[in-house]
Amino acid sequence: MCRARPGFRRSHTRGGVRRSAPLHIAGGVDKNLNLILVDIRALPRTKLPVQEPHTGESVTYEGVPLHELLKKAGIPHGEALRGEFMSLAVLITAADDYQAVFSLAELDPAFLEKTVLRADRLDGKDLGANRGPFRLIIPEEKRPSRWVRQVVRIELVRVGKRDGR
Repeated sequence: MCRARPGFRRSHTRGGVRRSAPLHIAGGVDKNLNLILVDIRALPRTKLPVQEPHTGESVTYEGVPLHELLKKAGIPHGEALRGEFMSLAVLITAADDYQAVFSLAELDPAFLEKTVLRADRLDGKDLGANRGPFRLIIPEEKRPSRWVRQVVRIELVRVGKRDGR
């Protein structure tokens, strides 16, 4: 059984996770965001056919590319992503405290043609409680270690030294 992260309340219903379960985007962003499923479904969406890494089954995930959520929070992207912004990382946290890290540049389509989808649907249905309400899907990766389930927080963090040494 997964334990809930302090400060976050698990929102289970009989059929899965409630639609009001929030996704928090915070850290060094222009605007901290607390988004619920209805907010996220209003953003540009993508369908992504993938092969489930553990089962080999062909499925289709649907959701919002992670870079779109970061743009909504005012995080630099495209031509603005340079200089001091190159030392920023994105920390993804799940309800059970599992974490994965991405460099900000690897999430930007201006740098890499890599898809990182923040999915909320699988084969046309909401993700169940064991995967959702939000899950990261990265089909280009050989191992699914960063396919984080039950994502509750996206945080921008600075890595490295700030004093120029």
